[in-house]
Amino acid sequence: MLASELLLHGPERIRQLLEKLDQWMEQHEYLSATQMRRCMSQHSVVEPAAFERANYLKALNLFDSYLPG
Repeated sequence: MLASELLLHGPERIRQLLEKLDQWMEQHEYLSATQMRRCMSQHSVVEPAAFERANYLKALNLFDSYLPG
């Protein structure tokens, strides 16, 4: 997806994306990308199996949306 953005909008798009990411992280009180990744990790949830099932269902729904009909 990033490659498509860069092809469509040029390398200056990186600056815009980083600015939006910084704004989002500030709004959600993340100090770093590492902190954000850790919070969204399967290891940080109370029920890791539920986290895994939810991601699996999300992937199936995404796949299903690409099927014709």
